[in-house]
Amino acid sequence: MKLFLTLSLISFSFALSAQYNFTINLVDTQGKAVSNTEITAVNGDDVVKETTNISGSATFVLTQPGTYSFSYLDEKDVCTFEVKEGFSGNSRRTITYDPDKVFAINPEVDRSKVSFKTMNGFHHMNHQKAIKVIVYTKERTGRGVSSLPITVVSVGEGLKFEGTTDGSGKATFYLRVDAQYEIDIDGIESFQSFKLPNLGQGGTYTEVVYFEKPRIAEQMKGDTIIQHNIKETSGTSTHVLFTLVLKNYDGIPLVDEPVYAKADEGNRVYEGVTDDEGKCTFLLKKGVDYFINLKYESDITYIKCRLKKGFARYQVSRSYRGSDAIEQMLKERHANELGFVVNHDQTPIRTAPKPSGYLSQLSNGYKLDFGTHGPSSTPTVVGDNLYTASCYYCPEFYCLDANTGAYKWGVILGESGISPAVYHNGVILINTESCTLYALDAQTGELLWSKWLAGYLYTTPSADRESVYVVYNNGGDNPVKPGIEHVLASFDLRTGKTNWMQWIDNEAIACPVVYKDEVHVSSQRGTYYLFDREKGNLKKSNEGIHAISSPTVSENGIFLTTQQNGKEQLVVLDRTSLAVKRRYGSDLDPTIIGANTSLFEFANFNGSHPVVYKNEKVLVLDNSKLRVFDAKSERLLWEKAVDVHANQVPVIIDGRAYVATNDGTLRSFDLSNGSEKTEANVAEGLESQPILSGKRLILSAAGILTVIKSALDPDWQQWNKDAQHNLLLE
Repeated sequence: MKLFLTLSLISFSFALSAQYNFTINLVDTQGKAVSNTEITAVNGDDVVKETTNISGSATFVLTQPGTYSFSYLDEKDVCTFEVKEGFSGNSRRTITYDPDKVFAINPEVDRSKVSFKTMNGFHHMNHQKAIKVIVYTKERTGRGVSSLPITVVSVGEGLKFEGTTDGSGKATFYLRVDAQYEIDIDGIESFQSFKLPNLGQGGTYTEVVYFEKPRIAEQMKGDTIIQHNIKETSGTSTHVLFTLVLKNYDGIPLVDEPVYAKADEGNRVYEGVTDDEGKCTFLLKKGVDYFINLKYESDITYIKCRLKKGFARYQVSRSYRGSDAIEQMLKERHANELGFVVNHDQTPIRTAPKPSGYLSQLSNGYKLDFGTHGPSSTPTVVGDNLYTASCYYCPEFYCLDANTGAYKWGVILGESGISPAVYHNGVILINTESCTLYALDAQTGELLWSKWLAGYLYTTPSADRESVYVVYNNGGDNPVKPGIEHVLASFDLRTGKTNWMQWIDNEAIACPVVYKDEVHVSSQRGTYYLFDREKGNLKKSNEGIHAISSPTVSENGIFLTTQQNGKEQLVVLDRTSLAVKRRYGSDLDPTIIGANTSLFEFANFNGSHPVVYKNEKVLVLDNSKLRVFDAKSERLLWEKAVDVHANQVPVIIDGRAYVATNDGTLRSFDLSNGSEKTEANVAEGLESQPILSGKRLILSAAGILTVIKSALDPDWQQWNKDAQHNLLLE
């Protein structure tokens, strides 16, 4: 069933207790009211039932804070509504009941290898196995759509039959019976499909297609589209209706705030501004997916329009500091005598309600699906707690019971773009893409402190003892090297107090790495830095090393991949001089951070990050192979072809290397000889490091986490194993 939802927030007021009047309008696919139908709202133990009146409306009085889920007839959990403690108001939604699946998505047949022959729709008129087929094309009101090109396609026969609708929306074809057909409309392939039964000679088959084009005025400025006077109340056949509701951290609508919808392929951009209610609406053309961006924040949500069918609409609410507030905040920043900006504004968080319908049980574990669009960073498991974002492009962050998936607590951060969560000494550390470092109490979710650091945070924080280490654009004026704006900063783990800052020439590759009394950074410009952990003094740097990975540090040297003379190799640097003291002979095929690297990949990047196992073997997982070297002789022991995402490293357990591949399998390799076996298969591309902790295996694919019971009991609890991010395994 397809749902068409309209949310109208009429008024809010503070109250001693929550009370919302929430009205549902239930209509059929023709827009007619569905009366005398019971609808049930469930929020924990609070169950409210109402019946639609003659106009198809049912009003609920919702008083318990939390999220209500609504069901009716055979349709379960058709929509949800959050009631916030201390607020009251009135809201309304319209839901379309679609028992015949008029707007259902039909599977498409692969046409890529078919050479089609095109003919008139009447071509088979006298064929003995053909019958008359009438395709009625209608708008949702029932009015026919005239002069519309219609093509009926038989992929199996490689035939296309062409026609055009008449004044009543009817197009006539003669087609062979007992065959599967797809309908192309106005250039949209596989818009609808049907199987033509054998109705006997002289029979007539009728197929109804609902199709609407948008009625919208558009202005083009290069690749930018500006839309005016959108009156659609739902999506159309060619466009998805998207509405962003934008409020500041005090819940006040942000007016005249620029909003951009950027296609994830090509240069198409929709540009708009929020109205007096903080709303900005676009009709987004189908065929590609879109990132929603603000003036000072990117990727706040991800809208899937590539394969969307039917009359789809999305509405997303987000909190935002506001462009004017950000600009004022930046003006009020000041640098100390060393050029470092040290006054950072805090970003608040809110309590997240328990998500609805996210948990499903498996025979050997459970699955977490928050119904969001986009990938998820690697989850973190500490004891009986599992920490995860609902997705990378969402601001919700949850703590769940690692054994059952049950909800423990949740927070809504001030931004989306959540990095892998770093756990250290009872604290959860998170960078958001735009633009804050958060420190949360791991048991309660309480905000210990936060710092709005920069317009973009490309990396993941690290921690050791009672300090946090993070790289970002400080925005100060470097008195020693003008134009150098990035810093490695150390903050107190529990208070956020600044310990020290030091200039570096660019963003870090993925994260700082901590080893004993040292902090190591590979910059995206290729420079290698070595700092004193306690005081922050620069001990040594090497601008000519051309680093392309994060390092792994041991007593015997610094292992990393570098680029020299167009070749990528694994090298070992001297711990004191940072000079190359050994080179491993095999050329690598690394994934390198570049212009096309997404911000999600920046924060999670692990391309060719070496793993040093017992100072005996060095593992490098590059763009095409898993390679294992002898640490002392530098000899390549074995290699295996693998296809993986660049945000993971091999996980080492009991002499085997575990790798999550793009075909959806978890494979393990014997370190001694490379013999392999398949450990698990989730049927979708795995996009983060596998986590194995407390006899649990956790895999992430397409934003869905699968938690499987395992006989293995290692302590690989988070991205890059622990908060130091040094992949030296003893």
